[in-house]
Amino acid sequence: MGDNMNNENEIVKKQSGIKHTKDRKFIVNLLFFIFSLVGLIIIPSILTLLFNLFIKNEMLCVIISDVIYIGVLYLIYCKDLNDEFKLYFKNFKDNFKYSFKIYILGYMAMIFFNLIIY
Repeated sequence: MGDNMNNENEIVKKQSGIKHTKDRKFIVNLLFFIFSLVGLIIIPSILTLLFNLFIKNEMLCVIISDVIYIGVLYLIYCKDLNDEFKLYFKNFKDNFKYSFKIYILGYMAMIFFNLIIY
């Protein structure tokens, strides 16, 4: 059964042009990572300036540029995101319990450190 699954995975990899992160070369992953980091501020700002030439509502320009940037990031990481999404919802009950525990711990830490700050 494992061999059949591996064969199916190989067929899927060959059919699509976009590879999983683990199948790409290190330099390509590094470039994608740098693009992601640089893009958090620079790319949406540039897109906002460009859209501001045509649309006078600055908030609308920001929203449009952010949506475009998120779309580009999705196109880069779509295989990984789709696989992880399927894996997460396959064991949703267990994953949700664990995620909720971590969320509560983070919330408690946030409250504690806010009390220290004030």
